[in-house]
Amino acid sequence: MGSCQSETDLSEKDLVGKWKVVFAQRNGRATELVNGAMFVFDDKGYMNTDITGVEDKGSFTVEEMVLIHHGERDVLYTLNKLTRDSMQLVVDLQGLNFVLDLVRLQSKR
Repeated sequence: MGSCQSETDLSEKDLVGKWKVVFAQRNGRATELVNGAMFVFDDKGYMNTDITGVEDKGSFTVEEMVLIHHGERDVLYTLNKLTRDSMQLVVDLQGLNFVLDLVRLQSKR
């Protein structure tokens, strides 16, 4: 179903797949700087992203509505919304606040 997840039933498995940034705001203003960036989550608890322009791999966990990417330094993303096909993340990167709208890409099977 397309309903939002509640924080009590959200888990890492809900994120498994490939996600693409389709719209972003930086400090409250629309930006195309990170459009097209990818987030890939696997079923073993690992993710990679190129949100900063460089591929960053590491493990990830979900605690309530916070996605924690464990890499060279932990990055915390607040999950504002999650449906089967879309999600919205909020993150502070290099002192800038980003709101990211992502869509799940369909597998080619």
